[in-house]
Amino acid sequence: FVQNLAVADTLYTFFAIIPEAVTMIAGRWVLGEVYCFVDAQLSFIPSTANVLTVLTITVYKLRMVSDPFYYFSKTTARVVIGCIWIFALAPISVSLAYQSSSYFDPEYGYCTSSVYTDCDSALIPLL
Repeated sequence: FVQNLAVADTLYTFFAIIPEAVTMIAGRWVLGEVYCFVDAQLSFIPSTANVLTVLTITVYKLRMVSDPFYYFSKTTARVVIGCIWIFALAPISVSLAYQSSSYFDPEYGYCTSSVYTDCDSALIPLL
């Protein structure tokens, strides 16, 4: 599970932290329209996998406290890790099914995703 956590953190660094750092240093979005769409779709997958992995480690440790002789086999661990990544990838299928898009304004270097604006407009009536 720790290796899965390391992979998720590394992917988060490449898909979220580095593009955001480049944007902050340049003062605008300089990575282009294609990466604007890719970033909007992929930026939250590694963080979701990270949270689910930490949750799985916590549940496993709790199980170890209650039953010290219990352990995951390698096969069970691989299945659990596969499920973590399937759950982490699920939002992309929903996002693409609703034909979400990103908006890139090259004049001002502005990149935003309709995923977040659609979520905001869907949640506002609930408040």
